[in-house]
Amino acid sequence: GDDDDSAAGCTMGDLQLTLEARDNLGNAGTTWTTADPLVLVGVLTTTCASDLTFTTPAACLLDPWTLSGSMTGMGRGCMPGSPTWTVPAGGELLDSENVGTLSADTWTFQAAVPGGPSASLTFQVL
Repeated sequence: GDDDDSAAGCTMGDLQLTLEARDNLGNAGTTWTTADPLVLVGVLTTTCASDLTFTTPAACLLDPWTLSGSMTGMGRGCMPGSPTWTVPAGGELLDSENVGTLSADTWTFQAAVPGGPSASLTFQVL
């Protein structure tokens, strides 16, 4: 088959972004303790029946990427570049950042794919 036709009709609008806070074993949750080292993960999937390929204007899949609490916050900078990303049909593309342990607070993780979907996750650290 001609692979060029398989992506017909697939656009950035077919992407879905889910944000997760995971422990170092990969378990996702929304309530943690100050002893739990956390990894923040963006899970990008597509509703398209074929692989979806796109480029971003910087070397990060997710930009902006921010984590904010009541007293502090952090962002993530992206290196220059315009990489090509592929979200496999029926699969997922991950962008993860190890943030370590966080102070007790209500935290909000926000991220977006440039030109694509954005998402927000609120979680508790007790």
